[in-house]
Amino acid sequence: MKQLYNHTQSALVIILVSLITFSGKKAAAQQNPFAASFFQNQYLANPAMVGGDDKIKAGVGYRRQWAGITNSPYSLYATGEYSSGNKMNLGINVYNDNAGMINTSMAMATYAYYLPVTNDGGRVHLGVSAGAVNRRIDPKNFNGDPGDMLLTQGNDISFDGGVGLAYTDKRITVQAAFPNMVTYFKKDNEDIVNRPTFFAAASYKFIVNDGNITIEPRAGFRGMQGFDNIIDAGANFTLRQLNVFGVYHTSKNITAGAGLKIADKIIVSAMYTSAGNGLKEHVDGSFELGINFALGGKEK
Repeated sequence: MKQLYNHTQSALVIILVSLITFSGKKAAAQQNPFAASFFQNQYLANPAMVGGDDKIKAGVGYRRQWAGITNSPYSLYATGEYSSGNKMNLGINVYNDNAGMINTSMAMATYAYYLPVTNDGGRVHLGVSAGAVNRRIDPKNFNGDPGDMLLTQGNDISFDGGVGLAYTDKRITVQAAFPNMVTYFKKDNEDIVNRPTFFAAASYKFIVNDGNITIEPRAGFRGMQGFDNIIDAGANFTLRQLNVFGVYHTSKNITAGAGLKIADKIIVSAMYTSAGNGLKEHVDGSFELGINFALGGKEK
């Protein structure tokens, strides 16, 4: 009886949160991006940032939302970055989001080109991503008639893509991106909410003690279809092999995390994002784990 009560309570909370979040419209994405996109893996937010440090890299991550709720949403990502060392970089970004019976998968390939503009390492980057997005209803999480038409009406595969720009040097990073560009201009997607429409950010890295300590303040601006635009403000602090960071969002929540570099090849990170405005009274935030691998390349 207690187990039944717990499952019923979890289901009611998920329904309540869905009503608050989606407000009767279709939903396509989470309001909070992966926490790793702020500092650890900026390729997740901007195709122009692929291979930007002249290294061959890979990254994986897992995020669980609404901790303590049975069958709460979770997301996975994997990225790969290849730098040719000759102004051309390539990348691949694979993503899966599971929210109850709704499953969204994405696979994007990225081409980026950079142009040196200063003698001290300043570069202008341009990146373009293109690929497929598959949205479907997972029958395994559907309690009802297997022949229900809703199980097939919610399934579709579509083409999507995005573009990004950036300027980087040893201290400054200024960037902007237009994700989901193809989907955004489709008329049949005008009622989709909670989808990122544009992104911009700027940061400056203070280098102390011959590089053993760095402090990087960062400000960002994100557009969300159907919601107020969001400003992100925070900083990343690095002390040799350890980094900690925190970001405040004007959606009235915070992101905080820490990472540890192992043998200069692997960075393991743990991150937490609190629930946003209107949700914190009903659910906890999201926990995220990420691992970045440096597979090769040259030092800048």
